[in-house]
Amino acid sequence: MVTMPRPPDLPAPPPPTPLNPGATLSIDDGATWLDPTHLAGGSPFRIMGLSPAGVSLVGRWGDGEPLGDDPAHGALARRLVDGGLVHPTFAPSPGLGRVTVVIPVRDRAEELDALLARLDGLDAVVVDDGSVDASRIAAIADQHGARLHRRPTSGGPGVARNEGLGLVTTEFACFVDSDCEPPEGFVTHLLPALQDPRVALVAPRIAGRPGNGLLERFEQACSPLDVGRRPALVRPGGATTFVPSACMLLRTSLGPQLFDEDLVGGEDVDLVWRLAAAGWSIRLDPCVIVGHPARPTLASWLSQRSFYGSTAAALSDRHGDAVAPIAGSAFTVVAWGATLLGWPIAGLGSLVTGTAILSRRLDGTIEHHRNAAARLMVRSSLGAGPTLARQVVRSYAPGLLVLALVSRRVRRASIATALLGAIGRWWSADTDLDPGRFVALSLLDDAAYSTGLWAGVVRRRRAGALRPRLSLMRPSDRGANGADQS
Repeated sequence: MVTMPRPPDLPAPPPPTPLNPGATLSIDDGATWLDPTHLAGGSPFRIMGLSPAGVSLVGRWGDGEPLGDDPAHGALARRLVDGGLVHPTFAPSPGLGRVTVVIPVRDRAEELDALLARLDGLDAVVVDDGSVDASRIAAIADQHGARLHRRPTSGGPGVARNEGLGLVTTEFACFVDSDCEPPEGFVTHLLPALQDPRVALVAPRIAGRPGNGLLERFEQACSPLDVGRRPALVRPGGATTFVPSACMLLRTSLGPQLFDEDLVGGEDVDLVWRLAAAGWSIRLDPCVIVGHPARPTLASWLSQRSFYGSTAAALSDRHGDAVAPIAGSAFTVVAWGATLLGWPIAGLGSLVTGTAILSRRLDGTIEHHRNAAARLMVRSSLGAGPTLARQVVRSYAPGLLVLALVSRRVRRASIATALLGAIGRWWSADTDLDPGRFVALSLLDDAAYSTGLWAGVVRRRRAGALRPRLSLMRPSDRGANGADQS
């Protein structure tokens, strides 16, 4: 096997500067005021102390007042934005000529034709990654005025994107997969996020394409590429950990070899995490929704999910515990685990212990620190339940099945865990599917992912992708006595 070179190191972002005047700011939905002057939340979680003037500013920004010219105000906005506590919106900017669309394609001629018709005159580079009918791809590219780069053999989407990026001379490039259905003017709506010089990449929300089939209806609510309905600062350990390369807009100054060509799947996750490690910001803008079709058959749909699971092992080799299937507070995990196993008193004891430790951390910083600690612990633990349950099933289903054969308690807990995750997913989803069919598909989804995950781990003989990352206290809580002051 020929080992392909890893991509070169990414450049560092420019140093933090005050945020651009004229931006509007919205407080993250997950942020909460612990007392009149301390805002908690962000990505990763932190507690930021604000002066009375800072509190007033945040309130006015939340009411829609744009950021003014005062550098001190811009510096505060920068800290809030870089911490994921607020999200900026910039006025639309002209300059579509500064963007080139790069489309990797292999044997999807009809989809490519439809996509190029949607680009409305944007400069496009089509990278034919070894299509069987290369002449048809070439004819479609020529018909729409797109440049064509032909690869004689398939190297995969990461290789195709890198080669396409090497042909781009504009300031920004937009990767779009050939089967995507972007809305009119999608680049115009994404481009303003890159007015922030510290943002390397912005991505839209990817949602399932509307349809009447069962899989299509499920995927409209739960596409594996749909990473969120809310604006987010994307980074490992955050609420949104990656954005898919199905559609993303980025700076070409980052370099021409961005994707790790040694990865067969997961190259988009790897890119986002390397950018975050280099200090860049990555943003999700769900105001732009790009359609993406579901797989046409149940077998191909399950195969897709299994493939996604199989990529975790290789990512673990590169990024360590950033791939951890379960991460966060050990108190929350123990509380849910004990409760589902039939020991609710032990679960409550875990939450009480965690609350007491957190309260001590907040003492001297937060007014009414006991109440604040209790609110944080209850809110985070209740909200984490369904997601934690799904992660347990997706990551440890084979182990649960084995233990369930010998333990009635584990069998009951496993069933309860699976139902909690699937029903919680249905409850939060915007779907017209009834709970029965939705839950069945969700369980098949998670089981297929788990199969691929374990296959990847066995193939690479490394268990890093199965190792949880738990802490007695979130990193920001450990530093709560030194909370940011602005």
